[in-house]
Amino acid sequence: MTKRTLYKLDQKFVDALTFINDGPPKIFFDMTVKGFGVYVGRSVKTYILQREVNRKSVRVTIARTTERTVARAREDARNLLHEMRGGINPW
Repeated sequence: MTKRTLYKLDQKFVDALTFINDGPPKIFFDMTVKGFGVYVGRSVKTYILQREVNRKSVRVTIARTTERTVARAREDARNLLHEMRGGINPW
């Protein structure tokens, strides 16, 4: 397992992220909520939550960064984590 680099995700940080023109998409994980992050591709930035549910890795899309603030997406991630800890795959 590779070690993830964690970032302090705030609105300024997310807005400053540039799209990935060359190479694979990148995920910037939050240091506050485990598994919460921003997926940055060629033309879209998306809030995601990645966690194991019933021993399977599950990645859930929360919303595009243009649709929600970081604070609201983090709150949604916490709610989804509650379900995932109970063994429920939300998608």
